[in-house]
Amino acid sequence: MVSVPGHDDVKVAVNVTLSPTTELVGVAWIEVVLASTLVTVPRSTARTRIAFFISQPRLCSRLGTDSQVAVTAVVAARNEERFIEPCVRSLLAQQPPPGGFEVIVAEGLSDDQTAALLERLRAGDDRLKVITNERQIAPAGWNAAIREARGRYIAIMGAHSRYPDDYLLRCYEIAERRHVDNVGGPAIAEADTYLQRANAASHHSPFSVGGASWHSLEYEGKARTVFGGFYRRDVFDRVGVFDEQFVRDSDAEFNFRLELAGGTIWQSPAVRSWYRPRSTLGALFRQYMQFGCWGSWACCWRATRPCSSSLRSRLPRARAGTSCRCYRSPSRPTTSVTASDF
Repeated sequence: MVSVPGHDDVKVAVNVTLSPTTELVGVAWIEVVLASTLVTVPRSTARTRIAFFISQPRLCSRLGTDSQVAVTAVVAARNEERFIEPCVRSLLAQQPPPGGFEVIVAEGLSDDQTAALLERLRAGDDRLKVITNERQIAPAGWNAAIREARGRYIAIMGAHSRYPDDYLLRCYEIAERRHVDNVGGPAIAEADTYLQRANAASHHSPFSVGGASWHSLEYEGKARTVFGGFYRRDVFDRVGVFDEQFVRDSDAEFNFRLELAGGTIWQSPAVRSWYRPRSTLGALFRQYMQFGCWGSWACCWRATRPCSSSLRSRLPRARAGTSCRCYRSPSRPTTSVTASDF
């Protein structure tokens, strides 16, 4: 039985089976999770959540030197026939860091031509590997690809993004020089239609997106999260993998765990990428509905941390009308991901 600081009347039984693939995060971390969880959700949900945090699975893959490459670029994609080819081609055209790189795409059982396009690209370049993401959500795809990865660094890439040919090399050089755990840079929104232009303009507005540092084109320094992420491989051994309970915001939740574990996240303006915003009102609404719901649910688990209660992070979600609904709800959001939202 574990007591919650400040809530002596609440106790929770936590049963954890330790194995070679399990890491005990520590009493301080458990207390943070308890304090932020039990105030918000029923005890049954809290017990499940606490057990997940205490026994986060490690990556647990020890590579021989001969099988390693410097970097594995990971992409999760579903129904991305418009974007996946330029994205993958921009990755295969990267300047190789010392030791080379590979690209792994977790394909989420697409209903369009995404899988066929990937197969054609794979046949022309043995650095590309395509695996199946049966759960069809981004964090599950990332985790599946990470377990297949041979890289000493893992780069999380976006299917709606394209990258300059020195992106991986610059990330690698910054990570090696600064000895940080995660490197990223600003994402520059680009557009063709009027709606995309409006969306791109809001992408760099603190009122619309909460003022996160990765929306700033010039900021350099420590950050709480970055766009995508270029991680040291051992990070996934230290803090576990992405939480597949989060359809959205799983990367921010992962970086929160990394921060609690003492990790350092670094943003540099030298590391830039281009992002395609949603092109229809329906797709944009669904995307930000999910960001609002899942982001607010994530804040419930981070309630004891200053970043979770900052005005900049709550304003956009409140404006979307989702925060209040999520905070009233005792369980996680039920919003699902449709084909065009992945």
